[in-house]
Amino acid sequence: SAFDQTEIDAVKAWVQNGGALLLIADHFPFAGAAAKMGAAFGFTFVNGFVFHAPTTEASDVFTVDSGALQDHPITRGRTDTDSVSKIATFTGSAFTAPANAAPLIVLPKDYVTLLPEVAWEFNGDTPRLAAEGYLQGAATQVGKGRIVVFGEAAMLTAQVSKTDPNARTGFNAPEAAENKKLILNTLRWLSGHLP
Repeated sequence: SAFDQTEIDAVKAWVQNGGALLLIADHFPFAGAAAKMGAAFGFTFVNGFVFHAPTTEASDVFTVDSGALQDHPITRGRTDTDSVSKIATFTGSAFTAPANAAPLIVLPKDYVTLLPEVAWEFNGDTPRLAAEGYLQGAATQVGKGRIVVFGEAAMLTAQVSKTDPNARTGFNAPEAAENKKLILNTLRWLSGHLP
């Protein structure tokens, strides 16, 4: 765990008393590092890599029209110009959420979580778990506070590969043009500027 029990208890009490938490857990091993913090709020991370089977492509696009990106004040935003109709993710992890949480990103059919022993080392024997119905984003209220959880970090960054300047991830990827609006709306919701 990246957090000891004292830290987890302090964060949970802070959120319950009106604070806001944005918890981002990326692919293995980072989902494992965030697992105890997530569990304190009822979220269960699967410590692996999410892929659209059978490929291991680095990005996936989720849309409101397909139902994978869910309707929520975070996706609706303040105005039509703030609304988010599609986002891109770049592997990440999957999780389940408590019953009172609103899903934001729901993994569709044919998604799997690969569970390697070493990060980024996959073969035919790598264990896999069907990920349909698991989440990569969710929001909920906890006591007087709010929490948003994402199982993918790269979608909220801007990355360029050192070895291939044309390889772009996160905000820099052409398919992720609306990801910036997603994180802005997330912060607006966490701060109470969205209902």
